[in-house]
Amino acid sequence: MLRIFYNKGIFIESRGKKILIDPIGSPHEKPDVVLISHAHRDHCNKRVIRGLNVPIVLSSATRDLLGLKESPNLVTVSPGEQAEIAGIQVEAHNAGHILGSLQFRIHLDKTVVYTGDFNLEPRIILKPASILTADILIIEATYGHPRYVFPPRSELYPRIVEKVLEYISEGSAATLAARPLGVSQELTAVLSLSKISVPIVHEKIWKYNVLYEKHGENLGSYLVYRSERYLRKKPVIVPLSAKRGKIVCTGWSIASKNGVPLSSHSDFAGIVRYVKNSGAEKVYTVYGFAKDLAEYILNELGLSSTPLERSNR
Repeated sequence: MLRIFYNKGIFIESRGKKILIDPIGSPHEKPDVVLISHAHRDHCNKRVIRGLNVPIVLSSATRDLLGLKESPNLVTVSPGEQAEIAGIQVEAHNAGHILGSLQFRIHLDKTVVYTGDFNLEPRIILKPASILTADILIIEATYGHPRYVFPPRSELYPRIVEKVLEYISEGSAATLAARPLGVSQELTAVLSLSKISVPIVHEKIWKYNVLYEKHGENLGSYLVYRSERYLRKKPVIVPLSAKRGKIVCTGWSIASKNGVPLSSHSDFAGIVRYVKNSGAEKVYTVYGFAKDLAEYILNELGLSSTPLERSNR
């Protein structure tokens, strides 16, 4: 029997084997192996990882982003690699979300794919995710509602440059707000390579930029925000938490006049395309609009679908 449920992370049980994916708290049951898709806090709790004396599977970039030291129980994998861990065969594949993000295909009684957060669209940095085939698909639903369909990068990048030029022409700084790990690195590359002006990044963003560059991503030239004197007539990238961005770059900005719906996630259309092409007979939705997406998959695509409730079970 194959069981999939939520218990401080996504649990998969099959023939006595227990797999825990993206734990954000200490589970009530000890897993045989833990899979970490990427380094965002809403998918990975470092304290939990350090406390679990079981194999932890993740990419080397995710390990670096989390600041974890090498240890015997950390198993680093690269996209395209297969490994047998605790008697469980696992494949790692690129997810295209942030640096080091992975999808996992797990070979059990049935083939299970967990997408993690993913992006199918080609961008100025990172390779896009591939759609993996599976019997059972566990897919993220961050933007799993029909209202979240984003313009392509071919439209978004020029829009960003145009907005920046407007502020600079007025003699002021063009402040862009984005998630420090993910969209901020894409913005750094877009603005740097556009040749408008050397962009300035907040120190919280800079520390992630360094790791992107360490792992081979070209972000171009930029300065680090250390003084107000840098800010005149310059594009400045700050964290969303700074709450002073004039141009807010996130998928949630889709209906905002001054925002740009630039996201490291696939939009609703991308999610549906993944489901259709996965060949899955059963779909589990998780995060974000999990219930809405599950209903759409059932009613519009005719596939069995279940939202995974993030309970304290």
